[in-house]
This record gives sequence, C-alpha cells and structure tokens, in this order.
Amino acid sequence: MHPSPSPPALTLTCTLAQALWPKPSGAAPHQVLRILRVLRPLRLLQRDPGMKLVITSLIKTMPSVVDVTAVVLVFHLVSLP
Repeated sequence: MHPSPSPPALTLTCTLAQALWPKPSGAAPHQVLRILRVLRPLRLLQRDPGMKLVITSLIKTMPSVVDVTAVVLVFHLVSLP
C-alpha cells in the first residue's frame, strides 16, 4: 500500500493541475496528466531521508549561489572595456 501524499505535495499537485489544465482551445487532458508525471520523483523524498537531506541542503544553499553569481557578474561587467 502506498503512503498517502503529504499536504504540501498534494497542494502542489492540485495547483499545477489547475494551472496546466487545458483551456477550451488547449491540449487534451491526458497531456496534463503526462506533465504531472514529472512530480513522481518527489515521492522519493518521502521514502529516502538521505535524498531529502541532499535536496534540502541544495535548496538552502541557493541564496549563496545567487550571491556569488551576482558578484561575479558585477566584476565581469566592470572589467568590460
């Protein structure tokens, strides 16, 4: 038996389904369900605590990566002739 989805995962899935649901002139409904299959790897985070630690660590370091990228970009722009 599969564990029930966590409330944030369920909310994310519902939000994406609503945003991607085809409009009257849009794509077929099965294409939306195909897009939602991308969320399957998120289930791995619930089952593997090590993977969850890696992903949360990557997310927490993103602000620092953005800061370093901004500094490098500024130095690059200043060094242009």
